[in-house]
Amino acid sequence: MLRVCFCLLVLLLASCCVNGKKPNIVFIIADDQDVASGTMEYMPNVRGLIGQKGLVFNNAFTTTPLCGPARASILLSRYVHNHPVKSNNATHGYLAFKNVENDTLPLWLQKSGYTTALFGKYFNGYGLQGADIGETHPIGDYSVPEGWNEWFATIRGRYFNPIFSKNGKIYHSHKGDETAQKYHTDVLSEEISTFINNHFRKEHPKPAFMYIGVKAPHDPFTPAPRHAGTFANFTHFRPPNFNPSDKVQSLKPSPLSTHPRAYPPYTDEMQQKRLESLQAVDELVRDLVKNLDEAGVLDNTYIFYTSDHGFSLGQHRITLEKSQSYEHCLRIPLYVRGPGIVPNVANKEVTLNIDFAPTITELAGSEAPEWIDGRSFTNSLFGKKVHPVREAFLVENYEPPGGKVRIFDWTQGVRVLSKNGKVDLLYNVWNGKENECYDINEDPYQLTNACKNVTLSSVVGGNPQWQDILHCSGQTCRDLSLDQLQFLLNSKLNLPRLV
Repeated sequence: MLRVCFCLLVLLLASCCVNGKKPNIVFIIADDQDVASGTMEYMPNVRGLIGQKGLVFNNAFTTTPLCGPARASILLSRYVHNHPVKSNNATHGYLAFKNVENDTLPLWLQKSGYTTALFGKYFNGYGLQGADIGETHPIGDYSVPEGWNEWFATIRGRYFNPIFSKNGKIYHSHKGDETAQKYHTDVLSEEISTFINNHFRKEHPKPAFMYIGVKAPHDPFTPAPRHAGTFANFTHFRPPNFNPSDKVQSLKPSPLSTHPRAYPPYTDEMQQKRLESLQAVDELVRDLVKNLDEAGVLDNTYIFYTSDHGFSLGQHRITLEKSQSYEHCLRIPLYVRGPGIVPNVANKEVTLNIDFAPTITELAGSEAPEWIDGRSFTNSLFGKKVHPVREAFLVENYEPPGGKVRIFDWTQGVRVLSKNGKVDLLYNVWNGKENECYDINEDPYQLTNACKNVTLSSVVGGNPQWQDILHCSGQTCRDLSLDQLQFLLNSKLNLPRLV
């Protein structure tokens, strides 16, 4: 009873923020922006206008480091094993998501009286025909999905002169002039400004939920012309796991164990352009905050800034990839500001991408379905005690037939961070054949695979508890605990005690 009353109190505080009005909610998601290489240090507006005005989450993770599956997990609050989006190609990406599009975050918010608006990237393959997601593939169905009142979704997301679906109609950003050089982030910023100005000038505007999917810093990492060359002299990124020696690399599961070295001049150029492409995003955030302030609604608006997953810049010799269960791929930026949030605070609670939807619905005074795998982190937002503390979660990746050829076919694993800080580890299974595990307290760059010479069967083979964990759903996912992972205390793994 006390727990119910407490939850209702938090909900009341969150959903009736200013003059009894429900809050507006803005969710900004970058594409491939990592934490490891220090990208946030180059975004003063995000840090100043969101981070210093609210919370910075230092242990925010994606559960699947791949664009389409991660975005489906955000909108559904489900691990990838519980939803149909397994890949970035249209067949296993957007076309698969359409089968579950009738019960997602925007619909939950509409039930509580919200106007929902999307700007930018929705899913790979949206608006294109067939399974191809290439820029030259024919345009297909670009209708507005259920749950969205305003729609400005990327169809062809090239950096210059992109094509959108604007409320179900084709919108050419360059308006027929290919020399116009309309930059993707700037086009989004203009549309967002127009929406804010129009929506909040109404006599009795509904509360708004705005989902903003920017393209940067995704490849080909093209900056706006005004930012090209800004970081020509930046400090090159060379972490300890950059291009490991053959001896160290040999400890990785195959075929990564023999992966060729990254080419430093290429990774340097790549990172420079990534940082430069993020400058327009930083300006978008600046203009967004200014517009909300001028509309008189900033003080009653929650703003989230995050990414779908991280990125590889030569770590473990990998480039142009993000779909491995390493820290630089799993960790994501997460900055949140809004009414009731104590400013300029760092939070260390483990927070997942599957938690965004239940958090946003609770802030909105709405309800998420019981079947969701994530859980709300509103207690963290308002400085309340979190119970139970999350200490473990799944990390998983699948690449079905017809998907992009990657370093692996699929991985399943678990990430553990005990609340006392004594246990910080990853246990992972590659292709259902090879173990991989790291004591991250002792090996923060995940160089020494402590499971290299341990057979899979001696750890999880035939273990029904492991299978139960991998197939969790709803409450069983939310309740994953250290006690359930005691089987990892196989002496051959030489891992720290879990409890």
